[in-house]
Amino acid sequence: MIAGEGSSINPLFSLPLTLLLLAIFIRVPFEASPWEFEAQQFPLAVSLFAVVLLLAIVFIDGRQLIKSVAENGSWSLMARSASKAADFPLAGQFIGYLIAIVLGSIVVGQQIALPVFVFVYLWRWGNYGWKISLGYAVGAAIFIVGFYDKIMNLFFYPSLLFG
Repeated sequence: MIAGEGSSINPLFSLPLTLLLLAIFIRVPFEASPWEFEAQQFPLAVSLFAVVLLLAIVFIDGRQLIKSVAENGSWSLMARSASKAADFPLAGQFIGYLIAIVLGSIVVGQQIALPVFVFVYLWRWGNYGWKISLGYAVGAAIFIVGFYDKIMNLFFYPSLLFG
């Protein structure tokens, strides 16, 4: 049996999200088409892999959804059961953290916001101590700056505070 984060099966909620992601990744080649050839390669490679993976997930979720409806007897009973299984307060908190990292990236920049997210995620959700969380956050900061900024010369969006 699979245990841990993301191990529960709830196709009523995962299928719409999967379909949304599938639509986004199908659009990627069209968005990347005006870019230079070299710049197109990474998004095209990622989107191809993502579309294949998401199609498999749609198939699995679709089968699981049909099975879940059969087990519960009706769509409404299945929806009620799926809502009980989904922990909306915790999911809402996590979505709040994701929104906060996007806003943090805009305000203070990705090089600061991402390590802060790593720290908060490990400390709050992973139940790690502050020393381990801080160690991973420092490691993430070194990796972000060292690999993406110095080695790959990746462009980071300018922040509102640090331009």
